[in-house]
Amino acid sequence: MLWSTNAKTGYVEAVAHSDNDEIDGNWSVDEKLLYDHDGGHGMIFRDLFGRYRLTLHYPNTFKKEHPVFLGLDYSNGFVLK
Repeated sequence: MLWSTNAKTGYVEAVAHSDNDEIDGNWSVDEKLLYDHDGGHGMIFRDLFGRYRLTLHYPNTFKKEHPVFLGLDYSNGFVLK
């Protein structure tokens, strides 16, 4: 699950995991943030070429938000390219 919250760098995007892969499990959030540049409410998808992408809004400032599309690598968990 993607998780958006406030941090020292502004609004951030993190990845959370359930210990039983179900909604009722115990959840933990990765220490390494997926995105830490004042953006959030992300979604992951595959583009028309099969590449993973993260889309989210940036910056987290009213009336200045716009979508951004970032490349992701998924060889050992999701990381930005």
